[in-house]
Amino acid sequence: MNTVYDRGKNGMLNVTDNNHLILKAFATAWKYRELYEQDGNVDNVIHNARTSTRLFYKYLSLSYLSPSIVNKLLSSKINMAVRDILDRASRSSDFKSQQKAFN
Repeated sequence: MNTVYDRGKNGMLNVTDNNHLILKAFATAWKYRELYEQDGNVDNVIHNARTSTRLFYKYLSLSYLSPSIVNKLLSSKINMAVRDILDRASRSSDFKSQQKAFN
């Protein structure tokens, strides 16, 4: 098996590739959250980060995900694609609803 991370260019993503993408998604989410909390102006952050409004809010909701869910995702106890994680994270803001969405 090829151990070089190729982002699925040579076929389907394996677990390691998916875990790299999940980690990168959380890093991006926390970066956007930090920028938002420092600046407070969503339009400035979106413009400076060169992202779309929709994607910014998906990442922002990911950064406010329940810590227990984040731990499960980062320790691979929950196996899920990044797109599914972003979709489920943006559905609810309270921790109880998030627990239901990720179970």
